[in-house]
Amino acid sequence: MYFCFCFIQIVQNVFLFPCIVSYMIYDYSVHN
Repeated sequence: MYFCFCFIQIVQNVFLFPCIVSYMIYDYSVHN
């Protein structure tokens, strides 16, 4: 059960990280 939860957290982070990075790049390019 705990392993499953941990795995889900890792998967969410893997999907969330590119979103954050792309948003930061977008934000940076818009302000410059």
